[in-house]
Formats: sequence, structure tokens, C-alpha cells
Amino acid sequence: MKNIKTAVIVSALVLAAVMSMTACKKTVDEQPDNPVNNGEQQNGQNTNNDGNTDTEKKFENPGAPSLNISFEPLKDTISLKESGAVMFEKSVDKIQLTSGENGNTESTRKIGKVMQTANDRSETEAKKAKQECLNYLEQGEAPVAPWTFETKYEVTKNNAYAVSFLEQTESFFGGAHPSSYKFGYNFDAQTGDQITFITLFGDSGENTEAYLAFETAIRTKLEENYGKDALDEIDTYLGYNDVENSIQLLSAAEDSWIFTDDGVKVMYNTYDIAPYAAGSFEISFSADEFKALCPAAEKYLA
Repeated sequence: MKNIKTAVIVSALVLAAVMSMTACKKTVDEQPDNPVNNGEQQNGQNTNNDGNTDTEKKFENPGAPSLNISFEPLKDTISLKESGAVMFEKSVDKIQLTSGENGNTESTRKIGKVMQTANDRSETEAKKAKQECLNYLEQGEAPVAPWTFETKYEVTKNNAYAVSFLEQTESFFGGAHPSSYKFGYNFDAQTGDQITFITLFGDSGENTEAYLAFETAIRTKLEENYGKDALDEIDTYLGYNDVENSIQLLSAAEDSWIFTDDGVKVMYNTYDIAPYAAGSFEISFSADEFKALCPAAEKYLA
């Protein structure tokens, strides 16, 4: 997934939201199991038959999960017959979702569809890497070091109002260095809709000041965590020096932010906002800090 780098507020946020919401083509996995159970109910779980998806409703236990979530790593390897040495190793988490105490069938299926796409994308990349390794071996060559592909998921928020997943992929295909990426998936627990910065901050044309305030807050956090030299390097890499004319830091994070139990975490992968040598960047906002920047997020930060 590529983040969008642009200096135009309206186009940047619209494109970022589109990329965030666009699903990849579904592929057939070698594994017989479907990676995601798209909302099948278990005995005793809420089915929300009245169709109520009002996120403002009051819950007796608002901290109870909207989803029951489990992960099972799907593994695959290629080994040399003569020596048994491993040449390729894959591990991709298979996600299982069912409705929890505060969940409902409709929202679970919508969330499941998006996470199914995430599983499919990882499986597709892993299968492609495996085939390339096989081709390499068939040519009589052996990798100097084993090729690896791993995708793991972590639930960083799961209550009556919000569900967030952190996807972490690490791979090595014999290049100069391994690759590591993090992506975030955030959902309204009651509607199943994905939450983007446009969801939270509204129309960019009407709420320009709110977007710029968030961009400024991101810059402040980056400088506090990594120093002014790092921020200057980021500015040079992105090619701008005036925050009032850019929301590049905001659009670059659209695919890589998550709700947590403490607030909001914003992540930048390598190459997103700085050269590879600079590494990746992470900043966090407490619930109170983020609510001050975005009052509409209050219900998701419970």
C-alpha cells in the first residue's frame, strides 16, 4: 500500500481515504480454511435483530468487546532435500471473527470483509515470494540466507464503540536488508464502517483549521521524540517547509494509525516520510490530547 504525498489539502485527504477504503482483489489461498469468519454467530451471542446500529446507544458494559477475535498462524516452508536446510519460511495469521457481547452480525461481517482482504493480500504476497524462491532454486541457486515472510495481527482496541487492528509484516527476500511495515485498520464497532481521518475531522474544505492543527501536533510530537534534525530531514524528504501549505504528514499516516486503550498511535513506515536510513517513526496521542484536536473522536476513545 502506498501512502499519498501531496501538498493540496482536499485532494490529499480524498485520495488517502479512497486508498484506505479500497479493497484488494480476492485470491484463492492454498490453505483450505477461509482466513476470516465473516460474522457467523456463536450460541448466546447478540444478533441485533432489530437492526439498531446507533453508535450513541448506551451499553450496560461499554468496555466489553464487540468482537471475539482469534489468530492462528498459517505456516509454509521450502527445504532442501539433501540437507534439510530451510530456504523459505512463511507465517501469516489467519483471523477468526465472531460477534461479541456488544457486537452484531451486520457490523461483524463488514469488519470481516475488510480483514479478509488484508489476509488475502498477505497470502498473495507470501505465495508470490514462495514461487520466486522455487524458481531461484530450480535454476541451481540457493539463497545465502532463508527467505522469510511473516504477517501478524494485534488487536489494539475492542469495545462497544471501536475496533482496531495493527498489521505487522516483516519479509526478507535476499536483498540488502529486510522490509518491515505496519498498517492500521479502525472500525466503528456498531456500524462496521472503517474510520478514517475524514470520518473524524469532516470535510477538509470546511475544516481546514482542524486538519492543520493536527498536522502541527504531529510535527511537534515528531520533534519531541526524534529531535529537530530528524524533523528537518523529514521536511527535506517531503520537499516542504511550510506546514500551512501542506498536510503530507497527515495523509502519509492515513493507512498507519490505530486506536489504542490509551489514545491514538500514528506510525510511519520506512520511506513514508524519510529515507530508509532514518528508519520508521511512531508517535502517540493520549485520549485527552486527541479529543482536544478532534472532539468527534470522543466516543471511540472510551
